[in-house]
Amino acid sequence: MSASVGAEKIILRLPDGLREQIKNAAKQNHRSMNADVVFHLERIYQARAELEEPAHRPKLLRLFSRGPQS
Repeated sequence: MSASVGAEKIILRLPDGLREQIKNAAKQNHRSMNADVVFHLERIYQARAELEEPAHRPKLLRLFSRGPQS
């Protein structure tokens, strides 16, 4: 059974060049574009939820202080 069965679908308007960036990142990560976008969105929302938990703040501050990873 496909993981997409029952999954919500949305249409996005992307700024110029972003689709190509997603495509390249997905290729580097050996994922489909969809899987790569979902992976990153899940990480963002998980981090946001953890920011509300005081016990996780030091770990997240270290993670975010590293800056963008290439």
